[in-house]
Amino acid sequence: MKNLKVEKYYKIPMKLDLSECKRINEVPFSLVENYVKFFNFFLPRNISEVIVIIPKNKMSESEVIGHAIRKIRNIDNIKIILLSDKITNKFILCLK
Repeated sequence: MKNLKVEKYYKIPMKLDLSECKRINEVPFSLVENYVKFFNFFLPRNISEVIVIIPKNKMSESEVIGHAIRKIRNIDNIKIILLSDKITNKFILCLK
């Protein structure tokens, strides 16, 4: 199994280039009861990178999200970015 890493950023860059994303989705936290089941259903099998943008108030969820993705997909690069107060009740997925 490949060595996977979760990168955390406490401040988002002024401009985050999401132009290389194959798909961008906004997902309300209320839609997800179990991250493993959700990502197993939602994530395609042929992606190489996932960027998850979550609100700062959900920082405790970052490890859970990273582990859930790692558990179901063999992805080289998982980035979890904490966004201050721009979003509160949803997370954004960028699939590459």
